Amino acid sequence: MKRIFNLHSIKNKIYLSSIILFLITSSGLMTLYSMTVNILSDMATESVEAMLDQINAETLKVMSQVLQTGYMISSDSAIQFPLRGPLPDTVKEMYKQRLEYNNKLFYTNQYQNSISGVYVIGANGAVFRSSMMSLQQKDFRKEAWYMNTLKAKKPIWFTNQNGSLVANTLKEPFISIAIPINDRSSTKQLGLIVIEMKGEILNTIYNAGLMLKGDIFILDSENKMFSYSGEKDFSENNLADINQSIHQLDFGAEDNTQDMKISGEEYLISTMTIALNNWKIVGIIPYSEIYSKTASIQNSIIIVLFLFIFIMLLFMFRSSNMISKPIYKLSKTMKIVESGDFNIKVEVESNDEFGDLAKSFNHMLKKIRLLNEEEHDNQKKLRIAELKALQSQINPHFLYNTLDSVGWMARLNKIDKVEEMLDSLSTYFRISLSKGSDLIPIKDELTHVEKYLSIQKIRYEKKLNYTIDVKDEILEYKTIKMILQPLVENSIYHGIKEKEGPGEIRISATIGENIVFCVEDTGIGMTKDKLDELREMIASGKDYNPNAYGVINVHKRIQVLFGGEYGLRYESEYGKGTRVFVTLSKINEV
Repeated sequence: MKRIFNLHSIKNKIYLSSIILFLITSSGLMTLYSMTVNILSDMATESVEAMLDQINAETLKVMSQVLQTGYMISSDSAIQFPLRGPLPDTVKEMYKQRLEYNNKLFYTNQYQNSISGVYVIGANGAVFRSSMMSLQQKDFRKEAWYMNTLKAKKPIWFTNQNGSLVANTLKEPFISIAIPINDRSSTKQLGLIVIEMKGEILNTIYNAGLMLKGDIFILDSENKMFSYSGEKDFSENNLADINQSIHQLDFGAEDNTQDMKISGEEYLISTMTIALNNWKIVGIIPYSEIYSKTASIQNSIIIVLFLFIFIMLLFMFRSSNMISKPIYKLSKTMKIVESGDFNIKVEVESNDEFGDLAKSFNHMLKKIRLLNEEEHDNQKKLRIAELKALQSQINPHFLYNTLDSVGWMARLNKIDKVEEMLDSLSTYFRISLSKGSDLIPIKDELTHVEKYLSIQKIRYEKKLNYTIDVKDEILEYKTIKMILQPLVENSIYHGIKEKEGPGEIRISATIGENIVFCVEDTGIGMTKDKLDELREMIASGKDYNPNAYGVINVHKRIQVLFGGEYGLRYESEYGKGTRVFVTLSKINEV
């Protein structure tokens, strides 16, 4: 009798597990959600406000110390003294004065880690500095910030994203305060004290005060975004959206906390005003981070749901293993097979559909392995047969042309030349045979083509010259035999022979990732149409063409053995000559 509910069925296992999981978790999650939403919201607001309050206090402390240092220096009679009169008359005295007061400022500065540099800019043109950095080459008295500070008659804070106001620095954020120097013995303004801090000092404060992984921004007195802690690594577009959103919220002068959405993500944003200069510290905390930090609250709720979760885990552990383990094994095996490795087997011990599927999959892999091995052997035999067939086509073609030359010499009764040609022909065919090997050393291939050229030189004595220039390091590498002779033959019959006057054939080679031969002639060359036609014949892989028989044969033999990225490439200019490049793989052993 057939069972109504078959537990060996994967579909039924998944149905049963899903129903039970849904009933247990839905009730638990609804309870959890209703209890935590309000608590999380209140907790987030309080955490952000407390964090910003701490950061604000630390920032105010650092900036107040900088301001107090500036007041102390500006009222120092020793600093005011050189600013009351004109500059020294000589360069030596001016240098001595500058060195003296630079040292004074240096010792004042060395006890303040937050200060990057202290600069005294006198109305008489004197400039003293505590920093070892070079000064910008300009008259600071003409700068807007200098004149605005003297006009305001009170300290003014400045922000600059592009470096120091005074020193030569990289383009990095700087905070500067300019304090007028009022003569203690009169009402005259003697110049300014400029004290600068690197913007990174604020990031140090922010990072020390951040209890949650959020982001801190500084808005200056003009509500321009100056500093950014960069914890979340916002993009430039996000920063522009944040700046725009902050201004749209219109916090005004009062501190506030609100919600904000940036690029589809919810954030809690809170501001705190720095009383010293009315700058605002803006904190942005993602709600995802807030929720992740409320684990303690969630743990208390989980205790209430412990019985539900415990029962669910006991059941799900067993059922998930039953379902996921064979799926994982099969999936992992399939990925290995996708990479081309068929020497693997799925180990699944079950009596359900996965067991049947694993057995079928293993049987299929075995069949594929056998077929691959058979296909590999067939391809190897086919490639060898094709290479030998192409190789055999070259010999009769060349023999016909050579014997025609020998017969032509015999008719002219040049017996010595006939003897020399037959000797070269003997050497040529000895190398061609190569004891049945398809690959020969490059030095033998060069000897082979040189014998051919010597035969043709006898026939075209005044018409043909040739040179072979190949480095010794290339000679011991292997190559397919008889790849240069058909190209040289092509250069003679279609290039030099068609040209008026003598011509030259040059054979050279270079070695790098591959070996590249170059067969160059000074023959008649080819027109653009003819060159395009030849390139098309090579690219299309035509089996035969009476106008380029040897060329196509050589190109196909190279690609049969080495692959499609190797072969011939032609360059030619009508009236100047032709070059053919032969690209081969480097082979040390047959």
